[in-house]
Amino acid sequence: MNRCNTFVKLIVICISLVAVRVYAQEKRLTLPEALKLSEENYPSIKTSLFRKSSAAYNLSAKKLEYMPALKLQDQVTYATANGLNGTFYGNEGMALPTSGSIRTSNNYSAAYGSFSTIAVDWAIFNFGKIKANINLAQSQLNEADLGYQNELFSHKIKVADAYLLLLGYEKEAT
Repeated sequence: MNRCNTFVKLIVICISLVAVRVYAQEKRLTLPEALKLSEENYPSIKTSLFRKSSAAYNLSAKKLEYMPALKLQDQVTYATANGLNGTFYGNEGMALPTSGSIRTSNNYSAAYGSFSTIAVDWAIFNFGKIKANINLAQSQLNEADLGYQNELFSHKIKVADAYLLLLGYEKEAT
């Protein structure tokens, strides 16, 4: 099954190289051009490059965990006086939700409610958690980079093999 998959991929690469050659109006496609063209357009290489980029952004986000976080929240509600007259959501546990008073009878007149919070969250003592997260993100970036390089190397081998096979078939045909 794996040999069949490899053969099908080889045929697809050969057909694409032939199509590029026909499209270029019989301009001879060199091996470096074929490698560059396939590197720019092959989906698994693009995926590996995006994984590497994502890991780099993750690392930069983990480095910002040392900084204090400023959390702002403002809520305005408009409902009947029977409902919640105040906040619905706490600011990530920093503010308690408030509600209206208890009444003996229903009151259907409309009422406004508002609530605002500003909180600064800064973990001064984290016992090495941030450094461990940064080291983990760095190792994930290294892994993504090595995966990209491996994917690129194996794809270049496949393209070079397909290119040389195509040259051989062209030589046999003439």
